[in-house]
Amino acid sequence: MDIDTLFKTFKKQGYVSFDLGNFFPELTEYSDRFYEICDENWSWIIKNKQGENDFYPKQHPLSLIEKEKRAALSDYTNGLFSFSFRRIVDDHIGNSVIDFFKIKEIVNSKIFIDFLDKITGMEVKESTVIYLNRFDYGDFLTTHSDPGQKFGIVINFTKKWHMEYGGLTMILDHDCKYIIDTLIPYNMSVLVFDTCTKQIPHFVSMVTAKTPHKRIALVVRYD
Repeated sequence: MDIDTLFKTFKKQGYVSFDLGNFFPELTEYSDRFYEICDENWSWIIKNKQGENDFYPKQHPLSLIEKEKRAALSDYTNGLFSFSFRRIVDDHIGNSVIDFFKIKEIVNSKIFIDFLDKITGMEVKESTVIYLNRFDYGDFLTTHSDPGQKFGIVINFTKKWHMEYGGLTMILDHDCKYIIDTLIPYNMSVLVFDTCTKQIPHFVSMVTAKTPHKRIALVVRYD
């Protein structure tokens, strides 16, 4: 799709998904780079009814992490907002990961932001939230709309992923009764979604396969 078509789709739906590699082919090399990030740099971000916290392999015992994950899974089963996945955030640990630091510079560059401005019709200055996430076996993210800021993007750096593995992004109608779109995390696919004038409820289905392939994505919010 050309930029004009992407803009029209975004305005009509409140979101648009397309192959970012067609516009920024230099990003494709990060799919391999992110696979090589040391496991100790990835936190577990877990949300259950007790709260939301990041847990790091070197700072928290595995028994505590597993306990928090079980609590999140219980909330998931009971229909409460909850999630469990790995991530690298914009802090001293994240910024020590050279490829995360480099990708931040790209998505905050003028050429990239100008590109997003043309698709959304919204003028933004910079990112306000940025993190790299990884969904492993048993990870999930229940329905939410990400309100605040102007829009968000999710860039998939996921190679050899099959839809049967789970980890699919499901877009819902505004009443959250029906799935209106299903997005498979193909490598270099990007989702651009409105968080300002429209609410786009969505969730990430649980990863149900113990696959060697990693479901990795970069999440950025702009304002």
